[in-house]
Amino acid sequence: MHYTKYLRSICTLFLAAITAFSAAVTTVSAVGRPQPEYSDILVKDQKYTSAASENLPIIKALSDSYYNRKSEINVSYYKIPVQSAVSIHNMILALYPDLFFVSNRITYSSTSIRGTEYVLTFKPEYLYSKQDTDRMLKEFYAAADRFLEMAKGQLALCKDDFSKAAVLHDEIVLNNRYLVDGSSPYSLLVKNFGKCEDYTRIYAYLLGQFGIYSEIIDSDSMQHEWLNVRINNKYYHVDITWDDPSPDKPGVVFHRFFLLSDHALKDHYGYSCVKPSADTRYDNSAFHSFSSKLCKLSSSETAFYAVNRETQKILKYNYVSGTSATAVDLNSFSWKASTGSYWPGAYSGLDTYNGLLYYNTPDSIYSYNPSARQSVKIAGNNFGKDFYGVLIKNGKLYGIISDNPNVSGSEKFIKTLGNTEVTPTKITLDKTSLSLGKGESYTLKASVFPSNASNKVVTWTTSNSSIVTVSSGKITARSMGTATITARTVNGKTASCKVTVKNAPSKVTVSKTVLSLGVGETYKLSASIPGGTAAAVRTFRTSSSSIIKMTKTKWKGQFTAVKPGTAWVTVRLYNGKEASCKITVKAAPRSVSVNPKSLNLKVGQTAGISAVLPGGTASASRTFRSSNSSIIKMTKTSWTGKFKAMKKGTAWVTVRLYNGKEASCKVIVR
Repeated sequence: MHYTKYLRSICTLFLAAITAFSAAVTTVSAVGRPQPEYSDILVKDQKYTSAASENLPIIKALSDSYYNRKSEINVSYYKIPVQSAVSIHNMILALYPDLFFVSNRITYSSTSIRGTEYVLTFKPEYLYSKQDTDRMLKEFYAAADRFLEMAKGQLALCKDDFSKAAVLHDEIVLNNRYLVDGSSPYSLLVKNFGKCEDYTRIYAYLLGQFGIYSEIIDSDSMQHEWLNVRINNKYYHVDITWDDPSPDKPGVVFHRFFLLSDHALKDHYGYSCVKPSADTRYDNSAFHSFSSKLCKLSSSETAFYAVNRETQKILKYNYVSGTSATAVDLNSFSWKASTGSYWPGAYSGLDTYNGLLYYNTPDSIYSYNPSARQSVKIAGNNFGKDFYGVLIKNGKLYGIISDNPNVSGSEKFIKTLGNTEVTPTKITLDKTSLSLGKGESYTLKASVFPSNASNKVVTWTTSNSSIVTVSSGKITARSMGTATITARTVNGKTASCKVTVKNAPSKVTVSKTVLSLGVGETYKLSASIPGGTAAAVRTFRTSSSSIIKMTKTKWKGQFTAVKPGTAWVTVRLYNGKEASCKITVKAAPRSVSVNPKSLNLKVGQTAGISAVLPGGTASASRTFRSSNSSIIKMTKTSWTGKFKAMKKGTAWVTVRLYNGKEASCKVIVR
């Protein structure tokens, strides 16, 4: 799944205070562009607008124009007071982190109406060339995909907002370092460094992918941003930047500022929230003392494993009940400060792979099996410095060595972890719903994840064998009705396909029965069956592959004309019903002309042009377009070009063939 081709198309973020003098609040759904839940846009404590329907057009108009790199945007329709211009511009930039290519500086023109100054046009400044922007956006979305790919194993086990927010919090901290110079949301995702607003906006951005709402909090006094996150309809502060140690320490992530109330948010000032964080249930929770990644091992348990540096234990922490149980006691291990002295606390990291936990002592790395409650030594330490953490990347285990716990450490490869115990985490089917004709068979394809799972055996069951039977994925329609086919992995992961059985088709027809193509031209032929019937399998074939070469033979027949001649493309259903299209292949057109070559029209008139090919040639594809749709608007763009005169001016209607040959008609609208 592409989570972020995703990031623009399913961009999700809930925005509040943006600049020193403004606050904007928007909530969003997990699908689609952001939709305001709290519709006030506050500027200098004055309500700018209070209707969501009024906010949305402004957000959409500006963000769309920025994505399209418009140099000047007319916003006169919205009657935006000039004192709101900068705050609204910055609100859009925070709402969409992938607008990193737009400067926070904005120029605008204005006019006075009845004594009030309103914005006429926005003139944004773009930081990079169009070519560089396109390249960077691809990198941005690809990096977001990779980020969620890294976290997907843990996220797959998360069934509640608390655990999802915790996993994303830890992954952002562990994969990035705090750095101000040259930072942006782009640098955080692509180059793994950023400042507080980059951490905050990307965190909000990714939370939104899982339907978790958040409010960005801005303190001008602190020159700082953090989040107000909604968990179980309550709001809590999360300062993800302050939970990332500086200098950066691989494998170390704090949770001191994760899910705090207004009362518990120490050392933060000069801010206001649209939604107060009044709930104190997490203020004194044990997880605030955890210094490692929170590792989840089961989707059925509301628990994480983590290191409590102060108590020197690896704990199994139930985040619903707030109770903890000791998994590994590290009290017997000491980290050297100098000859004869030691650092207080336990400086172990924690990570998980294939259902096991991995942690370190000063001189060794261990795996821990929670089911057996047993630790096994994996590796010793011959690097001359103590281990201060562990990391697992793409199945590779690394130890973190350092001089002391107060400086950044370095990663040392330990070993590639075996996959002998890889259990399936998910199973998918190539179809989740399917219509079959009575007597028809279809073979479902199951995919077990991860790809290196040790046992990919799948068992198949049907909810009603009198309607549909199944054997090794092959399903057969027996009688009219609906049944569900379920595929199950050895550890109980399931995927289903709803199968509807209808009557067998009495005939089949094709979209074209006669067709002329030029050599090299490609065409798609579709097949139709009577209503109330079904046929999942529709197979296309050619009578002569030297004249017509099939490129797709299932459901739709796609083929390419190879050389002059005549051939038939035939579609056949599972029950033997067939239909054919006679295809004549001629030479490719060397040119094309239009008739007429010029036209004079009045505004509102309609007309059309046709394409004329040289004798002995053919082209089934003829695409018409207008050089200026505000003057000439196309009403039909295939085979015959029809259009309507919209306003005075001159435009050209051009026909283009499959092989790039073109011709144009000059149209003057008077």
